[in-house]
Amino acid sequence: MRRTHVRRSATALALALVMSVAGLSGLPDPALAASATSADQLACDLSPAANSGYLTWWQAIPTNTQYQTWFWTDIVPNQTSACRTDVANTLWNTAAPNNWVSVPNMGGWPWSSGGYFAQYLWLVAIPTGIAPVPDMGGWYAPTGGYYAQTFWLDAVPGNWAPKGNVGGWPWTSGG
Repeated sequence: MRRTHVRRSATALALALVMSVAGLSGLPDPALAASATSADQLACDLSPAANSGYLTWWQAIPTNTQYQTWFWTDIVPNQTSACRTDVANTLWNTAAPNNWVSVPNMGGWPWSSGGYFAQYLWLVAIPTGIAPVPDMGGWYAPTGGYYAQTFWLDAVPGNWAPKGNVGGWPWTSGG
């Protein structure tokens, strides 16, 4: 009976160690133990240049409404610090085009799932004109949504984040 108990304990300890190393322990991620209390703090948590654990914070955005609000309407449109600028660049050049943080179809996406940042950008931020800002230079109205203006005035003409042909594109690559 004692050997069985020792084997079970050793097995449980080994399993707990493996799960902990793999991040599967079910315990909160230590990087998120202290939640961000301001948009500026969240921006630095999300910034790859300022935080080596940045991806954990990007994964928290879809499940935290306060973080979503700060991210979409404050941090990215208002690049008033190095962290905020890094987050905006990461969104446009990496997170959206590489489909970071897979979530189910938000409604209107052509697949059953996709990256949260790509879906939200295409389905909400650009078409609904969120985060209104003054004309960024060449917009058809005195104001417009930050994401729509950035997409149409900068990203498309600048061929941001070139990717390989993802299907239906007549060229071998494109932004």
